[in-house]
Amino acid sequence: MKNKLLLLFILLLSSCTEFEPEDLIFTKELFYTKPKAILTSEDIEKDIDLLIYAFRTGYAARYYLDKKLVKDTLKKLVALKNNYFLSEKDFCDRIGTILWDIPDGHLSVRSRGKYCGAQKYWSERKGNVGTNFGKSHFNQTGIPWKIEYKKVDGKNVGMISIASFPSHKDKVWKGYSEAIKKLMLQDKIIVDLRGNGGGDDTTGFQLAELLQDRKLKPGWHETIVSQSPETFALLQNNLIIRKLNSEYRKTKVPDYVIENLKFFQEQMEKAKSGKVRAEKVYKHYEFEYPYGPNHFKGSLYILVDNLCGSSCESSMEILSKHPRAKIVGEQTAGKYHFGNVATLILPISKISIVLASKYNKYRDGKNIDKKGFFPNIKVPAGKNALEYALND
Repeated sequence: MKNKLLLLFILLLSSCTEFEPEDLIFTKELFYTKPKAILTSEDIEKDIDLLIYAFRTGYAARYYLDKKLVKDTLKKLVALKNNYFLSEKDFCDRIGTILWDIPDGHLSVRSRGKYCGAQKYWSERKGNVGTNFGKSHFNQTGIPWKIEYKKVDGKNVGMISIASFPSHKDKVWKGYSEAIKKLMLQDKIIVDLRGNGGGDDTTGFQLAELLQDRKLKPGWHETIVSQSPETFALLQNNLIIRKLNSEYRKTKVPDYVIENLKFFQEQMEKAKSGKVRAEKVYKHYEFEYPYGPNHFKGSLYILVDNLCGSSCESSMEILSKHPRAKIVGEQTAGKYHFGNVATLILPISKISIVLASKYNKYRDGKNIDKKGFFPNIKVPAGKNALEYALND
């Protein structure tokens, strides 16, 4: 059996070269094709081969994970090809459980929108310290931010909810920076990030820079961006899915979707011809700019919970550099080091796998993925973090 698996593994590594980056791109035809309920051995082989090709060529973490762990993971995926038949659900559960061992909080496996296998852990997580006060506003209007004002013990308290981080180019952020400047006139500020699963942290950094009146660097030491043709192919999928959903619903496709899709298409062609480096490295040095004269002088409270992940965590970290900041709530999700996620849709099972295109590295090498950040003020489960901040 071991020899059989080894032979399969060797054959698979050689077969991966038969793919082209275009094979990873999601198509309109696939969008309108239903997944097969029962997969044959041939179906399983095709989907697994494509997954391993994407993992080995387009996944940013491929060089920064433990080599033995990667080798063992690939062997387990190869072993799935020994099945003659698998249901779509069982196939997804097995992939989800195999990939769960990878210490990447963004790496996810879903079928029909639901997490699979051991990855169901993410769907079972709940925020335990109250609901973001702007959540209903976001659900009703699609606008991810909301500002409210309170008077507490004679002090003026400004509260800003950021329930999600859609693209900073999206029109939903209209008036955002002007509203923050007004917010800074208050004695104290509360930033509610509870339930925010991430997205584009540009507006999170914008808030932090206005509050601190200085340029800010991220908390990590180095950012390594994958620029392989396969990575650019996978990054197109996020936009293609958004575009196809808009067309299906007969709504306007946002301009930034068209612009970014064209950019990734062009970058893929450049990468294929060797005009783009396989990786781009950004170093963030320890030096910090001093706080500017117009930085917010009052107390700053940042509310987080178990659901705060990815861009929510990077925004929380950069906001916490404020001299009078306190993080209030519970441990965050732990989706931090691997980001700018791309999507692979397996063509036959239609299983969706999220693969990161960049890696954020701490100077000391520590990894908080699937662990999360801890608050300064821990709020007991069942209590409301907003009340704790107001009472502090």
